[in-house]
Amino acid sequence: MVLEPWITPSLFYRFLDKDKDHTAMDSYTLCETLGPIEGNKLMRAHWSSFYTEDHIKDLSQKGIELIRLPIGDWTLNPYGPYIGCMEGASEYI
Repeated sequence: MVLEPWITPSLFYRFLDKDKDHTAMDSYTLCETLGPIEGNKLMRAHWSSFYTEDHIKDLSQKGIELIRLPIGDWTLNPYGPYIGCMEGASEYI
């Protein structure tokens, strides 16, 4: 739920040729750069495919009993560029 380029580099490829004012390197700057509408479109597509119920079932069948899922504080109280951009995040947790 918390983005970093090393976790999902493909989300950040669109920023490779941009100047420092039009780039992103984490959840905050991604939302700041793309804005709430485009950012939310991108994030919903990411959340719906990054991990699925089938992934969880597969882990369970392999004996995994615990999953660490880092979430941002913005899921509890949205602020700044997260407003609108990360809307729906809790639906995927």
